[in-house]
Amino acid sequence: MTTTPGPNSEDFHPHFPLLFSPIRVGSLTLRCRIVNTAHGTGFTKDHLFTDQHVHYYAERARGGAAMIITESASIHPTSNIGTQDTLWGFERAIIPSYRKIAEAVHQHGAKVVVQLSHQGRQGGSVEGLPRWAPSPVASRESSYGNNEVPHEMDSSEIEELVRAFAMCAAFAEEGGFDGVELHGAHGNLIHQFLSPLTNHRTDEYGGGLDNRLRFAMEVVRAVRGRVGRGFVVGMRISGDEFVDGGLDLGQMKEAARRLTAEGQVDYLNVSNSTYSDLGSMANHMPSMYYRPAPFAHLWEGIKNSVSVPVLGMGRINTPGLAEKLLSEGKTDLIGMVRELIADPRLPEKAMAGAVEEIRPCIGCMQSCIGRRTKGNYITCIHNPVTGREWKWGEISPAAVSKSVLVVGGGPGGLEAAKVSARRGHRVTLVEKASRLGGQALTASRGPMRAQFGEIATFGEAEARRAGVDIRLDTEATVESVVEFGADVVVVATGAEGYLGMEGSASGPVLMTSSEVLDGDVPNNRNVLVVDTQGLHPGSDVSELLLDHGNRVEMATTAPYAGSNLQPMVWRVIYERLLNKGLEVSAFTEVVGLGEGSVRIRNTVTGQEESREGVDVVVFADNRRAVDGLYRGLKARVAELYAVGDCLAPRTVEQAMYEGHEVGRGI
Repeated sequence: MTTTPGPNSEDFHPHFPLLFSPIRVGSLTLRCRIVNTAHGTGFTKDHLFTDQHVHYYAERARGGAAMIITESASIHPTSNIGTQDTLWGFERAIIPSYRKIAEAVHQHGAKVVVQLSHQGRQGGSVEGLPRWAPSPVASRESSYGNNEVPHEMDSSEIEELVRAFAMCAAFAEEGGFDGVELHGAHGNLIHQFLSPLTNHRTDEYGGGLDNRLRFAMEVVRAVRGRVGRGFVVGMRISGDEFVDGGLDLGQMKEAARRLTAEGQVDYLNVSNSTYSDLGSMANHMPSMYYRPAPFAHLWEGIKNSVSVPVLGMGRINTPGLAEKLLSEGKTDLIGMVRELIADPRLPEKAMAGAVEEIRPCIGCMQSCIGRRTKGNYITCIHNPVTGREWKWGEISPAAVSKSVLVVGGGPGGLEAAKVSARRGHRVTLVEKASRLGGQALTASRGPMRAQFGEIATFGEAEARRAGVDIRLDTEATVESVVEFGADVVVVATGAEGYLGMEGSASGPVLMTSSEVLDGDVPNNRNVLVVDTQGLHPGSDVSELLLDHGNRVEMATTAPYAGSNLQPMVWRVIYERLLNKGLEVSAFTEVVGLGEGSVRIRNTVTGQEESREGVDVVVFADNRRAVDGLYRGLKARVAELYAVGDCLAPRTVEQAMYEGHEVGRGI
């Protein structure tokens, strides 16, 4: 099953020998162990793959991934979640788009597999079709925001879906794909038949494990019966459901043994959790609040129970960690998603030993998963090219080399400087502080948010590698910039916090969240945090204050604290905040200050009251653009750009995007 390279083998790679050793998966030989696992992209149009998909998958194949598993294609109309984002794997119209993707991926030496799924009760009823499920059990909590009771499938409907899986696999084979992955995890239909939480049937599909496995086994046999032996059939499973009364590792080890006993399944992709419980789902996509590879014991448990290759996934965020997991026998294949979203060339760089040049995934979840939950296509907070491969290819040399001055060393300024320098311009960056990073450094000081600082560290290293002349402790003025005489000036001076109202000597101390995060933290006081946006500053500063012995109340205009955080990140943060004693006043705004008190108003009822005994008020969201330099230079510099927060205070992603776009355009 596994080929272990030796030092004299042509497949031996001195930096990560196991990671870059080939492995046999069914009929396929993969060139290394790195697999780009399935994830939603938001690129779908008219229920088909698009050219945006083609460029996206091709870039990850070119970067060295051995196999691309595309996002899920639904196998039946009852699995349509009711949006244009759903791929219709059950229509022959998808075959030409399969061929485009297969050709693009194969051109770069990788294999390609499509994930086939039916969401069962987690889908959406559309066009008169209810959800189908093994039993009429609604989700108690759903990522899709709809907990309707599903239709209990009868035997003819079960047979219909078994045939549908097989037909969709045949379409993928006809489209030139190398295999399919059957989605049997995360509370989707196959998982629902397997789990005692969702399968309450009393016929041959319910009861003991053999019966609950029957649907999965029938799907596997039907698929294998429609495709050739040279076509790979894998299955994704949850190694632990992480819900009381649900499937645990012990049960899944036995299920895995039985699933693979007939030799019909070529590999198992071991994930975890169910979409039907947000606390469980937070484990499926572990964010920066989890240690790396937190659920490797699940992959190891399944691996030791079967004879087919096992793919492990979940925050394997460095090639060194991947090598260690392989060497310890935790897994056979390394599943990466967010790591290849951040840097699709990770395999290529790791193979060359250029680990320091790998753009790190910091696990923030803001743009990969966060944008998807808002109906947008995926991007990356740290890599502006992700999702835009169709319009931004390799950075090309500029027709004319210019002198470029970048003012401000935050993420946007660093990105503009790096890209400009790579295009052949002579770039100088000035920063008034003694360190680069701007708001990324402030964000990194929040509890368990230190990895945010990697954006600054990596950005500085990349700029220096590109040849940018970096000058710290240098404050730019209109006159100094004009005197510098650059052909192009990029202003990236950021934003600053400000107080939401006037304070008084007898009233509470007023502070901004930046002041607290940058080190001025009150201790053992009564603190009111004013949060109007529901983003990280309010939650981060509240937790930091709680950790310093303060009694903390958050006044938020939203229904709950952190309302605009990515849901799986929010779930982890909110649990910690509540356990540490945060008091939340929802639908609440601050309208005035008194002597040791704060006047608040309920935004729904309009009722006002006084909150007594408040020592400190922290304004979490108040920021304004530092744009004086940009405005002062408008009539005095021929080619002038502004990027990031100095245009309007937003997130790191917008700053990075604008810096990248400007750098490409100079």
